[in-house]
Amino acid sequence: MDLSKQVSYNSGAEIQIPYTLILLSALMIVYNSKPNSVRLVFMDEPFEKMSEQNIERMIQFMKEQNLQMVFCAAKGSSFRQECKTIMVIKHRPKNPNSVFITTVDRNKKSDN
Repeated sequence: MDLSKQVSYNSGAEIQIPYTLILLSALMIVYNSKPNSVRLVFMDEPFEKMSEQNIERMIQFMKEQNLQMVFCAAKGSSFRQECKTIMVIKHRPKNPNSVFITTVDRNKKSDN
């Protein structure tokens, strides 16, 4: 069966979960074959169509594989509590080619 035709019959998560697992598996094959690899993975909105339960499962799987994840996601994404560091990137109003970046380290203790 043609994969492009099959995609239209499934929900977003039914497509997104297998694609994400295939991507991660391919990267792990490369990372596991090289000693001292960085194990870095960049993903754009990886959990957009997944349920909370599936998001938790995917994040747990990534942690178990010792992957360093960099996610791009919309403000208010449900998995923010799982992130060690959050970077908020905003365009400067007067210069659309310039950005303002704020970093929040969730592991850093407050001085208060």
